[in-house]
Amino acid sequence: MYSDIISYNYHKINVVIIKTELIIYISLIYPIFYKYTANIK
Repeated sequence: MYSDIISYNYHKINVVIIKTELIIYISLIYPIFYKYTANIK
């Protein structure tokens, strides 16, 4: 029972970390991608 609570909290933390990494990744890549596509047009 106690280990189930720990694993559930660990899973929630992992999801938050993954979402945070995605947001950071998008915020870094998107401006570069936007400049690149703007230069092609």
